[in-house]
Amino acid sequence: MRVLLALAVLEEAARTAMNVALSCGYSDNSALKRAIENFTGTPVPASIRDQRWEPAFDVFLDELRALRHGSPGRRPRAAA
Repeated sequence: MRVLLALAVLEEAARTAMNVALSCGYSDNSALKRAIENFTGTPVPASIRDQRWEPAFDVFLDELRALRHGSPGRRPRAAA
């Protein structure tokens, strides 16, 4: 969940990626970048702010819906 919080803050606030990373419990912006890549399954641009993150939220919501409705064979993704 903290990766989603970080993505939302990155999109809406005028804070540095390092500040967002530390505020969300990551050791640095590289750790945040790895978490984003693990969550989205796509590489993060050199500047984290160069990307819109709505697809990441959509992936999360799709996974949540599938888990809530007991889709057969669905397992939670590893936490980022």
